[in-house]
Formats: sequence, structure tokens, C-alpha cells
Amino acid sequence: MGFGKRFFEINIKSIFYLLLSWLSLGYFLGTLTLIGPVRWAINYAAEHNWAQSDQDLLVKGIIVGLVIISFISALFVTRLLVLSEGYFKKFLVFFVLAALSGFSVWLWVNPKLIQADIKNTAVVKNDGTEFVFGQYPDEYELRELKKNNFTAVISLLHEAVVPFEPKLLKDEIEACERVGIELINIPMLPWISSNEGALNELRALSQSARGKYFVHCYLGKDRVNLAKRIIEITNSSAKIASNLNSRSIEELGKFERGEIIKLEEGVYVTPFPTDDEFVGYILNGSFKNIVSLFNPEDPADTSWTNKETKLCSTFDIPLHYYPLTERTSGKTRLAKLAEKIGEMDRPVLIHAYFSDSPYVKKFIDYYNSSILKK
Repeated sequence: MGFGKRFFEINIKSIFYLLLSWLSLGYFLGTLTLIGPVRWAINYAAEHNWAQSDQDLLVKGIIVGLVIISFISALFVTRLLVLSEGYFKKFLVFFVLAALSGFSVWLWVNPKLIQADIKNTAVVKNDGTEFVFGQYPDEYELRELKKNNFTAVISLLHEAVVPFEPKLLKDEIEACERVGIELINIPMLPWISSNEGALNELRALSQSARGKYFVHCYLGKDRVNLAKRIIEITNSSAKIASNLNSRSIEELGKFERGEIIKLEEGVYVTPFPTDDEFVGYILNGSFKNIVSLFNPEDPADTSWTNKETKLCSTFDIPLHYYPLTERTSGKTRLAKLAEKIGEMDRPVLIHAYFSDSPYVKKFIDYYNSSILKK
């Protein structure tokens, strides 16, 4: 039996129905999967000390299953739409799809339903000013902050992060007014670009602020870690009272552009990080030194070197350029590079564009054979 007889004839209308159904069902099932199976699987794997590669494989398997199930479901929904002769049945199907999507949006605009338990961290300045970092607070938590004499709440939510954050920011403004606590909105996007203004505001505020401030983004992860890092480097006298949960490179087996190779404790070779990887794993203060194998004088590398030079300067991470190519990766040069890395405070991240480039493999082989075997 052909596809057309089993399901529906392929035409513009049926393709539109299929894409709409797949989008709605994928959004709904994807939300439930992230809240449920993915979280349960990660917790189970962590409790039983699974290797990160096995955890990654498990999550990828769940995602593949999600894609398959949502697509098959969309085929049957499309078939129902195509074969329905009356408008009422079509309207009913569209209504259900819209309701599922709306329910998913409702879950995302109620963070307490999907947030993990994240411990707050305080950065304390010598003059007594405190910055406490966490996730989106509800009205009860805002009242607790008020009760504990917090001066203001600093929200990093951004109206461009639709559809959730505009609604959450509006609710937070109204809740702060009811509670009687000041809200300072310093909108920060959950990626690197376009955040320079927000970072400058945080610098200025951290220098002039007096009192206690609660700083948060949506889930209390990447953006608050960037904010914490900026406040720390702006105030050399700041003391960290506890640790804020941040993503660690130890959680991963690879970046998007290639494998992560751990040479020894505190020394890693990676490909050039994407924007998300910079935000989640590099700029949060996880590394004390970065060694780039790019050549800042080579026009082919300029766009990458300009970008990371600016990022490392902004977040006060020492960046060292040591250009390496297939032609210049002789034993003497590899020895000098290994010697320089040995003199640096750890953790150290070493990167080229790809971590499996021939000259990177040469360096890894040299490090393993000549440095680690000493």
C-alpha cells in the first residue's frame, strides 16, 4: 500500500498541515520530554556514575525517539485533517493543537514547574554590599527577599527572548510593586552578542551599589554566571561566599566542532567554542588561561581572534596566542608550547578551530609522550 493510500496525497495543503502538526506536537512533546524523561535520565545516570559519553548517548536516544514519535503522530493528525470533510472536525483538530502549544507556553512562563533546585550564591564586597545570584523568583520569594532586607532585585530577563520572558518580566514588575521592593532590569540576551551595554551597566552598578541585591535570569545558570563574573572582576575586593551552579566542561565529551581532550587534570584541548559554549563553559570563570593556536596576524584567522580577544578582555581571562600550523608544528615548537602551558595557572584551555586537526594531534601526541611520561 502506497503512502498516499495509507496516509494522504502529498500536495501544498497536506504539507502545510503536516508541518503545522509536527511543530505543535513537537513543541508539546519536547517540553514534556525535557521536564520529565530527560531530567529523570540525567539524574539517574549521575546517581549511578555513568560516564558523560554514556549520558550524552542516552539523551540523544531520547531526542531521536521524540523526533520519531512526534513525526509519526503528525502524520496521523495530518491524515485526519485531510480526510475530514466538515469544517467542525478540522476546527476541533486545530483547537487541540493550539491548546497543546498553549499549554507548553504556560509551562515555560511558570518557571517553578521546570526549574531545577539551584543554590543561591553571594558575592560580598568589603564594604558590606552583597550580590546574591539565582533563578527567577515568584512573589513568595520576592516577599522573602524583602523580609531579609534586600535593597533591590536585578532582573536579566530580556524582552527579545520570546514568548516567555516578556510575560515573566511584566509579572515580575507587578509583583515587585506589590511587595515594595525595587526592580532593576538590565536585559541580557542568553548568547554573547549584543550584551555589551548590559555588561557595562552591571559594572557601573556593582561599583556604586550599596546594600543587598538579588540577581537572576530565567533558570539561574548561564547569564547569572556571566553577571557574577563581571561583578567579581570589577571589584577585586569581592569575596565569594559560596558556589553558584555552573556548567563544567567535565560534563561534556565534545563541543559542536569536535572532541574535548583532557590531557591531564586542568589541561584541556578543544575546538573553537561556539557562542553558547563560550557562555556556558568558558566565560563563567572556569578557566584561568586560554591558549589559542590561531594566528592573529593571519587574515584567515582575524575574525576568530578579534572575537575571542574581545571576549577574554571583557571577562578578564588571560589569552595567549601561540600560532601553530601543520608546517610549524615541529618538535622544538611543540616543546616550547608545552613548556608555556606548564607555567600557567590551571585550568587551561587550548584550542584550534578543530580539535582533530593534524597539527593539534601532533601536539597531543607530543604532550602525552614527552610531558606526561616524565
